[in-house]
Amino acid sequence: MSAASPPTGLGTVALSVVVPASCGEERLGAVLDRLRAQLDDRLGTGRGGWEVIVVDDGSIDATADVVRAAAAADPRIRLIRDDRHQGRDAAVRRGVAAAVGRRVLVTDTDLAAATDTARFGGADTDTDTHTDTDTDTDTPTDTALRPGSVAEVAPPERRRWRRWRRWPRSGRGGVVVAGLYLLAALLLYGGLWADLGGGYLADAMQDQNQWEWFFAVTADNISHLRNPLFTDLQGMPDGVNLMGNTVMLGLSVPLTPVTLALGPTFTLALVFTLGIAATAFAWYWLIRRRLGVGRRAAAAGGALAAFAPPMIAHAPAHPNFVVLFVLPLIVDRALRLCTGRAVVRDGIVLGLFAAYQVYIGEEALLLAALGMLLFALCYAAFDPGRARVAWKPLVRGLFVAAAVTVPLVAFPLWWQFSGPQSYHSVPHPAGAANSPRALIEYAGHSLFGDKETAARLSMNHTEQNAFYGWPLIAFSVAVAVWLWRRATAVRALAVTALAAAVLSLGSAIPVPRTDLVVPGPWRLLAAVPLFEFVIEGRVAMICAPALGMLLALALDRILRLRAGQQRTLGLLAVAAALLPVLPVPVPLAVRDRDPVPEFITSGAWKPYVKDGEALVPVPLPDAGAADALHWQVTADFGFRLAGGYFMGPWGPDRIGTFGATPRHLSNVLREVRYGGDPPPLGPEWQEQARRDLAYWKAGAVVLPDQDRAEELRALLTSLLGAEPERVRDVWVWRVGPTTG
Repeated sequence: MSAASPPTGLGTVALSVVVPASCGEERLGAVLDRLRAQLDDRLGTGRGGWEVIVVDDGSIDATADVVRAAAAADPRIRLIRDDRHQGRDAAVRRGVAAAVGRRVLVTDTDLAAATDTARFGGADTDTDTHTDTDTDTDTPTDTALRPGSVAEVAPPERRRWRRWRRWPRSGRGGVVVAGLYLLAALLLYGGLWADLGGGYLADAMQDQNQWEWFFAVTADNISHLRNPLFTDLQGMPDGVNLMGNTVMLGLSVPLTPVTLALGPTFTLALVFTLGIAATAFAWYWLIRRRLGVGRRAAAAGGALAAFAPPMIAHAPAHPNFVVLFVLPLIVDRALRLCTGRAVVRDGIVLGLFAAYQVYIGEEALLLAALGMLLFALCYAAFDPGRARVAWKPLVRGLFVAAAVTVPLVAFPLWWQFSGPQSYHSVPHPAGAANSPRALIEYAGHSLFGDKETAARLSMNHTEQNAFYGWPLIAFSVAVAVWLWRRATAVRALAVTALAAAVLSLGSAIPVPRTDLVVPGPWRLLAAVPLFEFVIEGRVAMICAPALGMLLALALDRILRLRAGQQRTLGLLAVAAALLPVLPVPVPLAVRDRDPVPEFITSGAWKPYVKDGEALVPVPLPDAGAADALHWQVTADFGFRLAGGYFMGPWGPDRIGTFGATPRHLSNVLREVRYGGDPPPLGPEWQEQARRDLAYWKAGAVVLPDQDRAEELRALLTSLLGAEPERVRDVWVWRVGPTTG
């Protein structure tokens, strides 16, 4: 923070006027001229009559330059500047502390407390303070300042008492915002909460089974003091590298008591609900702190950042892309480093945040780092002077952060990339990049969306990673044009969003309505280590917080306008941009969960699968059908599974793939299950089936009731050379060493 000392010879003055200002470049010059005229008229032009102290509360525009120019013309005007936004309360306290007047008047850049010259009094006017109801900012004291009143400086002990009494009131707005975000999250996941015992998120595909299994297996490993980075409960006999999967150890480990007591479905619902609400609040906090906007504008920006169409697409299936509350904390700490005030402390905290995010979601951290790099490059291009000042402490702080992060994540990352069942790259399926149309179309879950259109333009309904809708895109472009010259951050945010959108189009970009395909900039990153694991369409998720911040900046300026046609038109424009992308249905659709076979729930499986053996469901679990993972959780991990739904290596190059490496028997069972004809069966097929079962260390093959169950039963009877037993509600073939 920088503060100007009182000009030489000014001494004590009759009246100090404190003006907290945040992004007031447009109107501040005229405000200061008007104040100077009024003060000269009432208190005289002498140096002992008055002073004006403008507290620049972390403005991102040229507010400070405007005040410096005014101060150069009149030394009775002073500037106090803070590089980061602290809020109106803090700004007023800094201004009052620096004042030398016998009385202090607190006003705002709209002069709500001092523009009426007929009532503008002198030093003997009654004391009170001002509440800026239009901008919804925090109030510095307990009561409201009437136009023309003056704030008297209280003794230090009285000021401390006022701050103590005021604390709950000043934090009340933030509590309300947090409560609204939590209410929105509860509405979103209300269907799942209403039926934790039998509900299944309809758009989760097989991911709810997988995520519940991740939470449950972590709790099982922790409670039995086993390695939380590996398990052989799936994918027998090779097992699963849990660090190479998105098990969210940063949440699944501390939530182990919750999982053990209330079950993994409860834990998943809790993580989804609190996670998305906390993410929205964290973006709100960052926007409020760094952009200096009012509470309502920041709340809208935080809501868009956390509940944007891409986030809602991931909301039924991928908590690692919904629970992002650490990312705004990382952004804020990186910005603190740029000031150079506490490089070591901020570097240590940044390193701790980064390490924790590794244990929540590595891909989200990588995307955040990419977004921050794009923003830094854009900001440096638009404001090279500030960049020259900021880069050295930033680099020093990043080295400190790396020194903290690396020891905390080194072994788990080694395990992930070099440990058992590690993999080296992930091939991207067709449609992984965004179509240019996806940026302006609506998601299938948006109010104005069409599911068929969105499905044609995305890999699947959980990977609708853009779909911001043309009204929101048009509104954001208009905001960027409107505010382009007024704030470097606006330009940097706009270009960052544009760059992320273009990168998300992939290495080859088809031009709509033509056969032309042009090279995309993603090809520069596609082979870079770590980025080869990223689905390029997800890069468009970087746009969500950038658009949220542009929305907050625009809405703040709109709300500062006096009631009238311009303000009404501005609010209508905001509504037109946001209304089409509101999520529907709310709550997220929930279907009845497929029941677990009585063979499992009753414990009837126990005589058929001995310790060290695997149960082989038909068909084997994979990314298309993973209900057997829920069976295993229901049985408290009493048996191991052949097959599974996880990321693991395939082939000599250890390419990442979903599920265990397929074998002949698993392939033919899946083909027949979904309508195919079995191959001609002979001794070679029977021998191959025996080899596959021996590889899996199978104890029993279990066929539950399902479509084409008769065809599957006939196939297995032929391959295994034995009729099955009917046990409760399944057919069972004994195939383990105890088969007699």
